[in-house]
Amino acid sequence: MDLQTYKKLKQETGEAIVAFGESSLSELAALEREAAVLEKEFVTELEGIKAEELLKKINGAPASE
Repeated sequence: MDLQTYKKLKQETGEAIVAFGESSLSELAALEREAAVLEKEFVTELEGIKAEELLKKINGAPASE
């Protein structure tokens, strides 16, 4: 392999690695956003369940297991 071929290959490989890294970071950011949404939904649902249980206790109904 001559020097020009080596330099071209090294540049192309570096560009591919950078592109892959940017793609991976983009995917990671999307997953983190999705996780934040799911966490918020879970907390909202949990708060709703706790509110229902509290209302049952206030109204004298037995709490669910």
